[in-house]
Amino acid sequence: MKKIKWFEPKIGNISKKILNSTIKNSFISEGHVTTLVEKKISNLMRVRNVIMTSSGTSAIYLALRSLKISKKTDEVIVPNITYVATLNAIKLAGAKPVIIDVDFENSLISLVDLKKKINKNTKAIIFVHISGRSGNFKKILALAKKKKIKLIEDAAEAFGSKLDKRNLGTLGDLGCFSFTPTKIITSAQGGAVVTKNKKLANTIRSLKDQGRTKKYIGGDDVHDLFGGNYKFNDILASLLIPQLKDFNKKLKKANDINNFYRKNLKGVKQINFYSKKKSEVCIWTEIVCKRRDDLFKFLLKNNINCRKIWRPLSSFKHVKNNYKMSESYSISKKVLWLPSSLNLSLKDLKKICSKIKTFYRLKS
Repeated sequence: MKKIKWFEPKIGNISKKILNSTIKNSFISEGHVTTLVEKKISNLMRVRNVIMTSSGTSAIYLALRSLKISKKTDEVIVPNITYVATLNAIKLAGAKPVIIDVDFENSLISLVDLKKKINKNTKAIIFVHISGRSGNFKKILALAKKKKIKLIEDAAEAFGSKLDKRNLGTLGDLGCFSFTPTKIITSAQGGAVVTKNKKLANTIRSLKDQGRTKKYIGGDDVHDLFGGNYKFNDILASLLIPQLKDFNKKLKKANDINNFYRKNLKGVKQINFYSKKKSEVCIWTEIVCKRRDDLFKFLLKNNINCRKIWRPLSSFKHVKNNYKMSESYSISKKVLWLPSSLNLSLKDLKKICSKIKTFYRLKS
């Protein structure tokens, strides 16, 4: 029996010409192919500066470092529901993460809780666009500007999703993306930082290249910043080029999958969908459901792989947090990501919806 995967990359026909050219080039690290990808993403996202990085985690880390947020007293606000990489990047930068609750109706940062946690030490807010949704982002952006606090968008799941005709990830001070295999386009590993600010972009380029500030022929380069190796490479960049070419097709397929679920599961009273704006693309379709864990096991027995939403950050042993966040813990027990691979067939989607309906008929 065919096993339906939760997500799998759809790379398409990799350009052999580009890949072979890259391999033949004696310099296969970060070079002209990476620059080409940066230009393509810049045009696609309509943002001036794109800097490819080794991962989405390093993208957030570099964004914080470029803003000089690296002291133990520098507080960075982050939602309790996000992948742990968001938190790890803050700690790696040397800053203090301040975890806040989320809104139950969208699983995104709670504006009410945010206002309670902002103080004189708050240097940045990281807004996480879970599944490509923006929620109350506009209000939070306005608050950040009013308080003169930097806003970083964790848009790892929002590549191609828009708000008011502008790409998520390009609205704050900096935006961070990820290109792991569970994203709408993938290079296996890798990430990117985007920003309108040329000075921040130049700083990030230096920081990701061992703090290199001047490069000369012969190797006697100047490294006036403390940095590391967070560079991309041209082999991975070669994987992205054909995917960027077919990007609009990928967005349409992601939208079609999400809309199919919403339409065909509409009558199941035990399931709710988060609201989304028409311009938003949910690369992963999530449901808020009753008996989540039982449904997960049932689908797994029927060869349908799903994924539970992340555990709250405050539940991990290495996280110091005494504040009770009831909404986060409620969400963590009720939200399930349904199979969202762009390789799903209509037959697959019908089977998934049928099995979910069967489960709730049996359990009602």
